[in-house]
Amino acid sequence: MGHILVLVALPPTATADLDSAADTAMDMMAEADETGRWSAWRTGGRFQDHFAVASGTSPRSVLRGPNHRPDRATGGAIESLDLAAMRRAAADRAQAAHARWREIDAAAPGALPRSHFEAMHRADPDGCPLHLARAAHAAQPQIAAARAEGILRPFSDPVTALADEQQAIARAADRAVTGFGLSAFLDLDGIWSPDPANYPGTAEAAASDLFHRRTNEYIASLDPRCALVAVDLST
Repeated sequence: MGHILVLVALPPTATADLDSAADTAMDMMAEADETGRWSAWRTGGRFQDHFAVASGTSPRSVLRGPNHRPDRATGGAIESLDLAAMRRAAADRAQAAHARWREIDAAAPGALPRSHFEAMHRADPDGCPLHLARAAHAAQPQIAAARAEGILRPFSDPVTALADEQQAIARAADRAVTGFGLSAFLDLDGIWSPDPANYPGTAEAAASDLFHRRTNEYIASLDPRCALVAVDLST
């Protein structure tokens, strides 16, 4: 089972009961989806600590999960969430990951990007199944070392994702609020927008960058009394 982080935007009137409002918005989206793919979700779930809470925020003004961290929340009014702190922290992590990857790569240069192994699969799908191609990429000692140190997001390819420091930092900051990996956004009008690439470093990276940039711009344009809620969508 896969999990998608869905950010649901809600009007200021929804802050009285964010859990119910987010569920209603998701239900309307699911009813409009004729494929029936989106049938199970819960507010928070594995994303219950997605948002940083702004300093001085009253605990009653944010939505929290059952096992939340004191400085995190599942959702709340935008003015109650510290989105800027989330972006700074993500940028700092990306900068540190880039520096460590450079050290790993310098000690054992020559790691091949995931695209190389996926091209092998496309050239011979039967002889090189996709799961074996990706396993071969992950088995490279440089990739294995990076994963063991926890500097990569799941399925991330450091050869491409961490090749350019400024790009890595910018992409991390852009995804700090809107989500790494499987993510989507449900706006105030009930319009559903998924990340077309899921992970930076893929062939659809430019489209993914555009999704996150536009979503962040949309969030910035909202009344700060509007709310954002993280929903765990199972697929």
